[in-house]
Amino acid sequence: MTEKPRFTLRLWLSGIGEIEAPNAIDAKTVIEAWHLLNGFLMDFVDKQGIEPTDEQFREMLLELLYRLIYREMSVLQLMPIWEREFKDQLEKGKRIQRLPRQKGDV
Repeated sequence: MTEKPRFTLRLWLSGIGEIEAPNAIDAKTVIEAWHLLNGFLMDFVDKQGIEPTDEQFREMLLELLYRLIYREMSVLQLMPIWEREFKDQLEKGKRIQRLPRQKGDV
């Protein structure tokens, strides 16, 4: 009996345009990034006092990566709107109000 997958991960990147250097991120860079994220998550788990299994740790790593991807994709979607609003406010001569960042804002 085969085990049913616990999750499905799909990633579509479209509307970005041409990338000048598609091979800019090589295997060495991926390994370095993995070690960086792995160390960060290990420190987080230690501070929280969590003792995850290997499978739970990998699930946490995937959740972290998913949240980072979601955050960046949201910014890519909103950035043109922010830029348009910024330009509109400049044309109207309005002073642009910058709100302070909140701690823990994701």
